[in-house]
Amino acid sequence: RRPPVAGMVCMGLRAKLFALAGLLQLAGALPHHARAADLTPASFNIPIYSTASRTEAELEQIADRLQQFDLIAVQEVRDQAVVARTLAILQARGHSFQAIVSDAVGRGVKERYAFLWRPAKVQALDSGAFFPDPDDAFIREPFIGSFRASASGNRFEALEPIRQGIRQHFGGCEHQVATGLAVPSASSACSRKTCCG
Repeated sequence: RRPPVAGMVCMGLRAKLFALAGLLQLAGALPHHARAADLTPASFNIPIYSTASRTEAELEQIADRLQQFDLIAVQEVRDQAVVARTLAILQARGHSFQAIVSDAVGRGVKERYAFLWRPAKVQALDSGAFFPDPDDAFIREPFIGSFRASASGNRFEALEPIRQGIRQHFGGCEHQVATGLAVPSASSACSRKTCCG
């Protein structure tokens, strides 16, 4: 039997780049008064996240991780009921979250996507939509949602988490601190066999 939260943070290079692009898009969409440094977004692929495959104890462990964040994107959702059960656990702990769950999509195994957010910190601007895929390039079309921070601050604070990461990994934000750093191609950096694609 697999651990209940195994794979929750396993993301391939492409997913990391999409997550970074999403963070930057969130930062750019913030109103001038938004304090994004107080927002903690996350993205998880929770393997076979369904009511049939998750016990209450496993959902408690998943909720332990999710309650650390304000805006969460989840992949591999198999049914809406598992999201409702997770929201109930979070609510019982005093964490108010709302959610959008997509319709099931994909070739072969059908899966859903979900966005969870704290309404005190984040506002959903729409109910989400699938990314158009007329050439059927994706096994499961990406699901896109638009959100806005509810708190106050400024746009420069939206970049503070990125600045903190640069400080942590490179020792500071000085000119050319990351000279020579390159992002490897998706095919050379990661294969589906080693890190969930």
